Amino acid sequence: MEILSISQAQFQHNDSYTIAIFILLAINFYLVRRSRELNLPTYGKVMISFFSLISVYAGIQFATFLRGFQHNTAFNLKQLKESGTSISEDSYGSIEFFGNPSAPFNTAVPDTL
Repeated sequence: MEILSISQAQFQHNDSYTIAIFILLAINFYLVRRSRELNLPTYGKVMISFFSLISVYAGIQFATFLRGFQHNTAFNLKQLKESGTSISEDSYGSIEFFGNPSAPFNTAVPDTL
């Protein structure tokens, strides 16, 4: 039960960050449009481009976090199942849905403990 509650909290945090990324991307599109309308100097366009790249990178980073959370939840549930503990049908379904992992996913995922 603790595994599922921790993963649920991680998914909620990831959802909040994803909404923030979409807002940043909307701001980026607005700034690009305004920079073309106002014919900003080159340094202004470079700053907007840099801001856009940072926003896209953050989106990729949060997508990686989400994939890691899903994979690690399935891995922990699989270990629990293999230890002989009975798990629910939903837990078994998440193991199957996320690929029946054989090792934890730790690439680019921060340590949350």
